[in-house]
Amino acid sequence: MNTNIAIAGGIVLAAVVLLIVNVQSPDTAYSNLDLFAKCLTENNAVFYGASWCSHCNNQKNMLGSSMSFIRYVECSASDGRSQTEICRREGINAYPTWKFSGKAVEGELDLTQLSQYSGCSLDLIA
Repeated sequence: MNTNIAIAGGIVLAAVVLLIVNVQSPDTAYSNLDLFAKCLTENNAVFYGASWCSHCNNQKNMLGSSMSFIRYVECSASDGRSQTEICRREGINAYPTWKFSGKAVEGELDLTQLSQYSGCSLDLIA
């Protein structure tokens, strides 16, 4: 009987540990990506995109809810065909375009590239 209690207790303990790990892991990853996104903004990174742009949407999905910390400029005018004045003035010719302290980089960037261009450490995500 003591063996059965020990086995049952071990199973319950293992289930609780797995539950805690699974519940905490997404929150930790989320907050770490928030730190990276905040660093991008602090280091003057600006993301220029268009609502209809699939590569821009991929970029937004990669950043997830941490997009709320990214300085994002929508370049598509309300008619969906023309460009907003700020994007014309900034010389945005392709989507997505990132600017890092004024230097433009066109195309979809992964986290490693964002780190390299911005100086934000990927250690913030780990």
